[in-house]
Amino acid sequence: MLSRSLPTSSLRISIRSCSVGLPSKFIHTARPIITRTLASNRTPAPLLPSSRLSSITRHFSSTPAIQSKQSSTMAPIEVQQYDYIVLGGGSGGSGSGRRAAGWYGAKTLIVESGRSGGTCVNVGCVPKKMTWNFGTINETVHVGRHYGYDFPEKVNFNYKHFKERRDAAITRLNGIYERNWGREGIDLVHGRARFVEPKVIEVANADGTTTRYAGKHILIATGGRPNIPAIPGAEHGITSDGFFEIEELPP
Repeated sequence: MLSRSLPTSSLRISIRSCSVGLPSKFIHTARPIITRTLASNRTPAPLLPSSRLSSITRHFSSTPAIQSKQSSTMAPIEVQQYDYIVLGGGSGGSGSGRRAAGWYGAKTLIVESGRSGGTCVNVGCVPKKMTWNFGTINETVHVGRHYGYDFPEKVNFNYKHFKERRDAAITRLNGIYERNWGREGIDLVHGRARFVEPKVIEVANADGTTTRYAGKHILIATGGRPNIPAIPGAEHGITSDGFFEIEELPP
């Protein structure tokens, strides 16, 4: 019986030396069988560290290729490009956006989640002044009799009618803001924005979809909100925002 420790060359010599009298088909068949047997039973040489590293590198370097192939089948997210994006269509955001577009020709986008014009137009200066005038006229009529005016003791007024007129004036100003932006070539998007990358925002649209916009420059001009103090009884009060929503005068 041949020993596995013998080199292949010795086995081949032994085959030749003992092949006398054997048919040629056995000689040709035995040689490759013995050679394959030795090759399969040979103890593999240990991999050098560099060889193991090379093997691991080849294994992992093939993985991204598979992932890349899978990801390439996904539809890319469309991102609309702008020079200047303004988050907030109030006084500050509107003024800055109009200057960027009108003076410097920047492709500008304004994103507004509420009504155009910000605090001043909607819950600040404009409705406050109209309400102040309403109260002033009422007081003038009240004291007019002392200045010789023949006013009745009680003058009726329709607060609901006044509120409707005030709301209509605000709506008209909202439209003026938006038309001015349009004349300057500014795009307007109604929705709530959030940053997904340093210079990329995602806007949640009213229909439930989202749209992404990238800007070379982005201005955060989102304004503020009323600060309700943490004091007893605060829940019984209203803020200036809520004040302009009152449908009827308090008793």
